[in-house]
Amino acid sequence: MSTPDDQAWRRRGGRLHPLTPVVRAARVLVSLAALATYNLESVRHAGWWLPAIAVGALIVGLVTSVLSWAFTRFVIDGGEVHIDSGVLFRRSRQVRIDRLQAIDIVQPLLARALGLAELKLDMAGGAEGRVRLGYLRLEEAQALRAALLAMAAGLDHRTPEAPQRPLVHCSGGAIVGGALLSTPALIGFIWVVAFLAAAIASGHPGIFTGALPGVVSVFGTVWQTIQQHFGFTVADSPDGLRLRHGLFETRAQTVPPGRVQAVRIVQPLLWRVCGWVRVDANIAGYAGHRAED
Repeated sequence: MSTPDDQAWRRRGGRLHPLTPVVRAARVLVSLAALATYNLESVRHAGWWLPAIAVGALIVGLVTSVLSWAFTRFVIDGGEVHIDSGVLFRRSRQVRIDRLQAIDIVQPLLARALGLAELKLDMAGGAEGRVRLGYLRLEEAQALRAALLAMAAGLDHRTPEAPQRPLVHCSGGAIVGGALLSTPALIGFIWVVAFLAAAIASGHPGIFTGALPGVVSVFGTVWQTIQQHFGFTVADSPDGLRLRHGLFETRAQTVPPGRVQAVRIVQPLLWRVCGWVRVDANIAGYAGHRAED
């Protein structure tokens, strides 16, 4: 028989953290900055209207984020997580705890600075079975994740998180070096040298300036690899493999036992000099998901 404390916990819920709109609006600002960088030449010759559009987009993003936060509620009721959201059109989703396959903790840079985190709940069904609950205080997100995973395993919600044993840690130098020795980086270096040589030979610096968007695009892929995999660690625990990685946006994932369907070892040509390899793992329930090391 459940105690009053158990019943109160199973009705636990409420709003997301009040700073959630700030974090979401910041993502809009980052998108605008990336768009401006990619179209650098157009931005340089733009008039007053372009900054006005950018400010308007940021204000709309902030207002939308505030309204979304104000109309979002979540509650844990028995064996389900209920999430209600939507301003003009209300949307209600129910996540059965016994169908949860993974719960990840995601921290973008600003959220990490504010001590916040987003919970990503994954169920069977790929992208359609994915629910995001953000943002919460990091301590609350960690406690909620541990409790939901325990309940999904048929245990009491107060069951402490299982211990872990470190298996692999990729140093920052290995991650950066691997990205710089990749094919996209090689293409980027060739592109830079070619346009720089053309600009010097012709005496027209604008040739290189015009190539900057393409260079930024190519090296953006390299930067994304570094940002995504920096600090990559793998640990073993009774509830599966625990992965943690990310530079500005950190992500903590748990791959339950039996979810890894295939493993492939890849070694690009330039990596052989350093003795590096990449491990790709196909994980059930993740459309196109690949864990890299």
